[in-house]
Amino acid sequence: MEQNAPQGVVAGSIPLFAGHPAYELLPIAAVQRTVDAVWGRPTAAQMFNYGDEQGNPRLIEFLARRLNQSEALNISPDSLMIVGGSTGGVAMIVR
Repeated sequence: MEQNAPQGVVAGSIPLFAGHPAYELLPIAAVQRTVDAVWGRPTAAQMFNYGDEQGNPRLIEFLARRLNQSEALNISPDSLMIVGGSTGGVAMIVR
């Protein structure tokens, strides 16, 4: 068995259960360039803010337009909220 393989992974196999990507497919250089570009901006400290409670306004406006066009709905951006996963969304609805 390979030394660096996650627990339960047989060398030469593709571990679909663990959710581990093939490390050689990860775009490390591209991510590094992006981080360096963003980190070098005067607004870099804003990366540590939580952001808008409802979610990114531009994304919400895009989603509202897209839903209205593709589903023939009449959704206002104010009626949409971006959540960090289904569990968080359900918890907010229940509360």
